[in-house]
Amino acid sequence: MRTMEADKKKGFTLLELLVVIAIIGLLSGVVMISIGKARMRARDAKRVQDLRQIRAAIESYANDHGKYPPPPPFSSFASSADPAKWNYLQNLLKPYLPQLPKDPVNNAIETYRTGNYSYLYLVNGIEYDLITQFEDKNNKNRCELKCWRRHSLRVAEKPTWCQGDPLCAPPRGGYSPYIYADH
Repeated sequence: MRTMEADKKKGFTLLELLVVIAIIGLLSGVVMISIGKARMRARDAKRVQDLRQIRAAIESYANDHGKYPPPPPFSSFASSADPAKWNYLQNLLKPYLPQLPKDPVNNAIETYRTGNYSYLYLVNGIEYDLITQFEDKNNKNRCELKCWRRHSLRVAEKPTWCQGDPLCAPPRGGYSPYIYADH
């Protein structure tokens, strides 16, 4: 015959099961956060690599034509989040780069605003800017640390995209400190 004590020792108590489930939940949460950060850094690395490819194509175009690719008609920029303008630039650069890359998130045209991720090409006929924005707020190549200059403005003293630029002042909702400019 069985005793009650023998029956109790065969399984786990409800409290023990809940503790194990809570520990597994905490561990999976930590792993998911780590995976999310790794994906964010991978997207940022892709952004840097994509801009290098686009820059190489722009410079090759300039070597062959004696000027940088013009912006789309009635515009001064091309954004990967604006298909018509990006396709215009893609057609110009097709001999140098068969497929013009797009930002992994590609969610907004105004790349210079925090939280907007796309590639932006600005040109004034003589100089150009090619920018994107990092998701990783600690990236060592972000504008607030590197003071990327705005080349596409037609002014003698080129302001930066962020630090010291009056347009970047947080109270005015200016440019993001997480911009990356490839010149």
